[in-house]
Amino acid sequence: MSEAFGASEAAIEPGGELPAEVEVLVIGAGISGLALAWHLRRGGTRVAVLEREERVGGALLTLRRDGFLFELGPNTVVAGSGALERLLSGLGLEAEMVAAKPQAKKRYLWHQGRLQALPASPFALLASPLLSRRARLRLLREPWVGRASPGTEESVAAFLGRRLGPEAVVRLAAPSVAGVWAGDPARLSMPWAFPRLAALEREHGSLLRGLLASRRQGPSRGRLLAPKRGWGWLAERLAGEVGAVFPGTPAEAIARQGGRWQVATSKGTVQARKLVLAAGAEVAAQLLAPESQGGSRAFAELPYAPMVVAAFGFRREQLSHALDGFGFLAPRGTGLTLLGCLATSNLFAGRAPEGAVALTAFAGGRGGEELLELPDEEIRRRLLGDLGRALGCRGEPLFEHLHRWRRAIPQYELGHGRFVELARQLEERLPGLYFGGNYLAGISLPDCLASAEQLAGRVLSEG
Repeated sequence: MSEAFGASEAAIEPGGELPAEVEVLVIGAGISGLALAWHLRRGGTRVAVLEREERVGGALLTLRRDGFLFELGPNTVVAGSGALERLLSGLGLEAEMVAAKPQAKKRYLWHQGRLQALPASPFALLASPLLSRRARLRLLREPWVGRASPGTEESVAAFLGRRLGPEAVVRLAAPSVAGVWAGDPARLSMPWAFPRLAALEREHGSLLRGLLASRRQGPSRGRLLAPKRGWGWLAERLAGEVGAVFPGTPAEAIARQGGRWQVATSKGTVQARKLVLAAGAEVAAQLLAPESQGGSRAFAELPYAPMVVAAFGFRREQLSHALDGFGFLAPRGTGLTLLGCLATSNLFAGRAPEGAVALTAFAGGRGGEELLELPDEEIRRRLLGDLGRALGCRGEPLFEHLHRWRRAIPQYELGHGRFVELARQLEERLPGLYFGGNYLAGISLPDCLASAEQLAGRVLSEG
């Protein structure tokens, strides 16, 4: 197995001496905390960022070695994210983004013991062998299925089952949900996990009519983008612009005294007029417990999906599959441990040496927690066996690296609104406190950047 690797090959310089006082203190140097701090600094605010890990970036973790480049966290974003575009423009890094190769549009699904190409459009789905004739006929009824009652919170499985039929949920929706959330569609809340899709039913009475209306309003934003040197590299550049970022400096205790926040660390205490918690839900649960009289401890109940991410490099001739697409998804219960695999070197140039291919495999997720407790060699055996079945991988890989994310993706499950409401109540009760991060307002990288930009506006405008 490869050794653990930092965010990228170029580490940021330490933030220097911890300041005794700042205007805004941010806890958490993931992309949400870094983007927020960058916006605040541009707005003329003195800001510092504490991070418990020895690196910055949080889930943005790039592995770069021996001619390979792998993302162990997010891989791509869809073009058209205004918050990302504004951030890149402000950093002068627009030219660093590269578009995915044309073949990235093709995707596969593991079905009946082999890979089947996923339909490229809703209409192509009607002729796909992925669904039975009965299930395809059921899809034709979708425009005439009634709306849910106002105020109803359905699970993703219940919503899509009602609109598309149960077979479409099991064979298509469930693996797609696992690809985004690593979650269980029977637990995830439709209005919180997929708010834009839920809005199509409210506004158009039909997913199909809503999708067609969206296409008429403008061109698709389907291009996939990524930094040529990796997301971890971008996080470090962002931290360098912020300046006062302190990796390896966890907040140990916080208290509000004399109208200011006091944050204790092993390197000293920092005072701040405003405090932003941009770390995970468990950090908010622990740090705020004294000031909230224990109310914040409910954040510890917010579930996370664990993940195993495995990076493999092979010589091209070691694979029998054409490897002509983005990758594949694998529904649970179909014989594979994998949830999916990205053909990383198919997406962007420069991700593998000449004559080699890079594959990123994902496993675990909500309901697959036991996988993370297995020894590395057992996980390796299972994943390589799956890649052998699906892609015809033979022999030993040229390169391999296994990474465990114990708390990879927060799960917006049924009742998620109580956590959002708790954050609102605590902000109201504790002046100068703000919540950031991906466990409240969207897990995707564009969502995190948009939320950070909006939160920065609030922090700057409120006295």
